[in-house]
Amino acid sequence: EHLFDRGFYINIHSDNYNNGEIRGQLLPVAQAYFSAKLDGLNQVLDMMPLQAPSNGTVVGEWTGNMVTISGSFSGLSSPLATEIAGGAHLHTAMAGSNGAVAKVLTVDSSVDMMSGEFHASSNMFELSDDELEAFGMGGVYVNVHSEEAPSGEIRGQLLRELVFFPDAPMIESPGDGTTVDLGMDSSGSISVNWTTSMDAGMNEIVYLWEASLDEDFENTLVFLNTGSEAMFSINKAELDSIMSDAGVMSGGSVTLYHRAYASNGSVLAHGDAQTVTVTRAVSTSIDENGLDSPYTFALDQNYPNPFNPSTQIRFSVPEQGQVTLQIFDMTGRMVAELLNESMPAGVHTVQFDAQSVASGMYVYRLNALGLSLTNKMTLIK
Repeated sequence: EHLFDRGFYINIHSDNYNNGEIRGQLLPVAQAYFSAKLDGLNQVLDMMPLQAPSNGTVVGEWTGNMVTISGSFSGLSSPLATEIAGGAHLHTAMAGSNGAVAKVLTVDSSVDMMSGEFHASSNMFELSDDELEAFGMGGVYVNVHSEEAPSGEIRGQLLRELVFFPDAPMIESPGDGTTVDLGMDSSGSISVNWTTSMDAGMNEIVYLWEASLDEDFENTLVFLNTGSEAMFSINKAELDSIMSDAGVMSGGSVTLYHRAYASNGSVLAHGDAQTVTVTRAVSTSIDENGLDSPYTFALDQNYPNPFNPSTQIRFSVPEQGQVTLQIFDMTGRMVAELLNESMPAGVHTVQFDAQSVASGMYVYRLNALGLSLTNKMTLIK
């Protein structure tokens, strides 16, 4: 029974890889085989992917108008979202696009719902002509939904074996080490271009672009899908806002590390990272006496965000005065008052320790000079 449920594999061990250097699952004879690597980076990213070690592998066997699915996943950031039609499905769409649910997959999940298996005996499907055509074109993907990522945490395109890595794209512009001054008005835009990639299996290629504060890409600021375009353009004002959210003060500079990825929807490859030094715009304001002040009345995004258990809130005031900084929950109840005192003109940073506060979204409000600014932050424990 275990054999017919695709539960046996061959593993070849070497001196350098005692746990096994190469491995392959035993599968019955089929007309064609498909496989998918499940990864958060295969999602259609218009925001940061979840920072979780979730991954998986799925195999599809195609015979006639039938397909059999087997495989597994593990390491979800939160429990499988079983309320979303079981939590795992086959969808019809090409890489880089989202599509409708075609088949609901049956998952044998772990007790904590963070991992699961797709048994062949429970995942045999008859395909329509349109679904057969989509399969043949690489237009079917597996999507696993979690409670924290209801639209899908990990995904992989089912591609005909053998699946090869695409060519790694290389950044062409801006040149390595370029300096970008966002300027006073933060007008215009900045474009990033990279080389196009080929896939040995002739699968469709989509691109991603990542920018980080460190060369190891552990402090990623931007990670998004650019579709079939080997370029990305960002408005200077938007980039200035991202720098502010990362804690870079007005007029400050930071080195960004960025790289491009090429993906066939299942496996992906990235080129070498390059650097660009970005200098934020310098804000000035006029005080009540008509004199230039080097500071504005401003409230930055807390950093880090989301956070646990503490975060820093940075703000600036153009002149001395009474300042209050308060934290409210989403019902409007004040949970903390971080400041209520006279503060000099300048940039100030206050730490919020949330050890005694429950997880959730909170609003922080800055009051000074008869003005008020608010922002939101998220505590995840």
